[in-house]
Amino acid sequence: MVGIISRYPAYSKISIFLALAAVLAVGVRTYIGTRQADSCFIEQSSTSLSPDKSHEALLVEQTCAYGPIGGTYHILSVRSGNPSDKGTDIFQTDQSVPTISWLGGRHLIVTINNVSWIGLSLHQAAGIEVSYRLADRLAQENIVKEEREWEQRSLASIHPVPPGQTSVSLDSFNFAKAVQKENFEKFKAWAQANIPNAYPQQ
Repeated sequence: MVGIISRYPAYSKISIFLALAAVLAVGVRTYIGTRQADSCFIEQSSTSLSPDKSHEALLVEQTCAYGPIGGTYHILSVRSGNPSDKGTDIFQTDQSVPTISWLGGRHLIVTINNVSWIGLSLHQAAGIEVSYRLADRLAQENIVKEEREWEQRSLASIHPVPPGQTSVSLDSFNFAKAVQKENFEKFKAWAQANIPNAYPQQ
């Protein structure tokens, strides 16, 4: 699926370690809300001021270390111009950075650019309306096309093995494919619940 393609774009061989890491990372995500302050650090951040300058959107890229896996997350918050306002988290995801834009002074648009785990997605916060959109590349037909191309590249890199022997690379491919399918189904369910007309039922 699109999510794994973007994270591992040009591997000639699929390793079991990477496939397992993709699954273990899901467990790491559950700790975002309860993480210790010294377990995470900010990689970079950016801000976007509303047209009327009444509110500011803050996007932070944060890396959290949990054992050998850890993960990088993007956390979006909004805050008013009041110095005492520490802000309210409205959106959390992994994978690629979302695109944010303002529609007037009180409406924030968040565009999802990749199939991702999404841990938080508020629609109202601090007097701001929040809407979510999918990037064009996340249309169902584009995802199917990229998945097919990824499968062709991956299978072409797997060397044949003698009859009766198991191909570790093929097992890894099948495992990674199953993980991708599960990740997309979860993302699709989120999109259908939060974005009008996203992935209409067939």
